[in-house]
Amino acid sequence: MMKPLAPLSVSLCLFVTCLLAASPESRAEDLAALPDATALPRPAPWSILGEWTVSHPDWTGTMTLTADGTFSRTQDHDSGHWTLTALQDRVLLVLAWDHWPAETVTMITPDEFSGKVRGQAQEGEMTLHRVRGPAAGPAAYETRTWRQGEPPVRLIRKEEGFCALTSVTGSFQGGGEIVKVYVADDGFWYLGGESQQEGVAAECIIVRYRGQQ
Repeated sequence: MMKPLAPLSVSLCLFVTCLLAASPESRAEDLAALPDATALPRPAPWSILGEWTVSHPDWTGTMTLTADGTFSRTQDHDSGHWTLTALQDRVLLVLAWDHWPAETVTMITPDEFSGKVRGQAQEGEMTLHRVRGPAAGPAAYETRTWRQGEPPVRLIRKEEGFCALTSVTGSFQGGGEIVKVYVADDGFWYLGGESQQEGVAAECIIVRYRGQQ
């Protein structure tokens, strides 16, 4: 039986190189909107738990994800177990159905997941959009920001959870501009980068495994 967010030993090195160009004005606006990298950890009102509307090649309806690691469809109570994990710089939701093959969708925004799945008749897109969140209880969810010229930001131990980039900004002109979130030799996740240009910054999400709050 699959359990959600069981403690794992994760050692992922996430390396992202972006070729982007932005005006100084837009860079300033983007950087002003980013949170302070030196801020203390702060929970955000986000959780995978709750009710979601689903569009699937074989059906449409609503699905509820609960804190015990299970999910079910409202219309026929078809159910299974969910797992939230990460692959490279993507946050993934794995739905292991009790009577159907498992399906995986990728986080597009905190309120939307999407991915290619194989229905009974044909392959197609599966999307989930949030209807409402859980009744109570904050999620173990944080964000951090790194800005050009700062040392790497130490995040959490790899045993505590996983991290993934959520945004980058600044003037990316080539191989000299790098932002990444990675596990270092000391066993901690870090957010950092390098730049030969100006205004490069990055933000990442930190998701702690259940029981590691």
